[in-house]
Amino acid sequence: MGVDLISAHFLDASELEETEEQVKLHVLGPLRATYRGQPLDLGPLKQRRLLVALILKANNPVSREEIIESVWHRETPNSVVNLVYTYVARLRRILDPGRSSRKLSGLIVSTPTGYLLQAGADQLDLLEFNRLSIIAKEKLARGHFAESFEVMQRATELWSGGVAEDVPPAASEHSIAPMLRQQYNAMLVDLTHVASQLGRSLEVVPALTKAIQCDPLHENLHSCLMLALASSGQQAAAVRLFEEIRDRLREELGLSPGPDLQRTFQQILLQEV
Repeated sequence: MGVDLISAHFLDASELEETEEQVKLHVLGPLRATYRGQPLDLGPLKQRRLLVALILKANNPVSREEIIESVWHRETPNSVVNLVYTYVARLRRILDPGRSSRKLSGLIVSTPTGYLLQAGADQLDLLEFNRLSIIAKEKLARGHFAESFEVMQRATELWSGGVAEDVPPAASEHSIAPMLRQQYNAMLVDLTHVASQLGRSLEVVPALTKAIQCDPLHENLHSCLMLALASSGQQAAAVRLFEEIRDRLREELGLSPGPDLQRTFQQILLQEV
């Protein structure tokens, strides 16, 4: 794949308390937490910002200074340390009912300088996406295209929007969020090429359409969707898509489509796809 994976520590199953009633966390789209399939109320915006800061560095320590910067930016109140403690205590009650504040098996644990959210790929969609990305990359390198396609399909289906898109501006300003998005977009490019080789281009159209809704000016994604549409016999739709991105680039940025997008358009017009 075109983008290196974001460094992440994957906990071994033995490191986590075994339970069939784990809280599930979702950050590849709106921030959500569920328990037994039911949504959990994660509280006010700043409390959710704190949770996003921990999730984006899952299984790695986050210092209090990092948390404060993520949650308050330059508007730090005098009581900020107490507020961090209060928000963490509330999140623990929501996500780890019945556990003591420093018990190592909890979802949010204390570190010498801050806090850490420990979770497995079966609990957090971000970690599951990274896990599947590694598997897909290995299968692709070995030429196992059909298997890689299935894994990438599962990985892209985890995304339902931007990273924690309903928790502004913490997630969008976190350095990991655009890296995750870049990794996702790179996977979609690989998925498009593999789908073309397998004659399964139509199957990637929904994922590409969803991605473009979040990145309406991303030329490479538009090129992929145009190719997928044309390869599945929808040349007219591919041409309309080019016209839409061409007009959008002109109106919003004062730019013309780049050479790669232009080349894809010409291939479609000449029916070389």
